[in-house]
Amino acid sequence: MIKNPGGADDGITVSQSAAGFTLENGVVLTGVDRFLLSRITAISNGEYGLFPVFSSHVVIERSTATGHTDAGIYVGQSSNIEVRHSTADGNVLGIEIENSTRVGVFDNESHDNVVGVMVVLLPGLTVKTSDGVRVLHNWVGDPGGGRRPRRHRRQRGDRQSVRRRRTRELTHPGGARGASAGGLR
Repeated sequence: MIKNPGGADDGITVSQSAAGFTLENGVVLTGVDRFLLSRITAISNGEYGLFPVFSSHVVIERSTATGHTDAGIYVGQSSNIEVRHSTADGNVLGIEIENSTRVGVFDNESHDNVVGVMVVLLPGLTVKTSDGVRVLHNWVGDPGGGRRPRRHRRQRGDRQSVRRRRTRELTHPGGARGASAGGLR
């Protein structure tokens, strides 16, 4: 267990750690404010690898989540979260954002999962809204599709498209935002 010693205004940082092969979950943050997970590896930790819930001001960066029965990286009912430069592979859901606000999912790789990146608003939970979720510049590969393709030049196009398996921000009528990615071309 990692515990803030109290009175620490700068939050907590966990860097270059590994959590692997447990029957529960990997790194679980519940009700945490100001936390950095950097260079964390979570392997086959049951349902979830990296799992902030009811938390705020959390950054997950340069981390890897592999082999989970639900989401490798799961952000639930949280706000002001950023997931960046991380990899999720071999999970059911690579990266899942559920009933959260002000979340950024940037420059990640998600491959060999059933679903690469999922943003969802589910009924019946404590937090009833989702807003300001941005999913940009991620690479989502096909299940069993192998390695990331060589870099390509950015395509001009509307903001409601996915080209060459790169996510683009989607803006829906009414201002709601979401994202889609996968084997679309």
